[in-house]
Amino acid sequence: MTATRRIGFFGPGNLAPAITARLNAELQKILAMPKVGELIRSGGNEPAGGSPEDFARAVRDHSDRWGKVIRHIGLKLD
Repeated sequence: MTATRRIGFFGPGNLAPAITARLNAELQKILAMPKVGELIRSGGNEPAGGSPEDFARAVRDHSDRWGKVIRHIGLKLD
């Protein structure tokens, strides 16, 4: 099983949808640049864009999964 690493950008919760859409569109253009793809692959990663909704869902899923583990083992911060 290969782990999926995600890197993304976060903004304030009240960020206007038009701004989110514009930022995402610009990031998709950047990820499509050959030199950017080469740089990302040279670090052992694969460039892959996506929608803000996809990223939000992945963050929620990750948080839910690890939250269950943390609660199950009773991990607490000092």
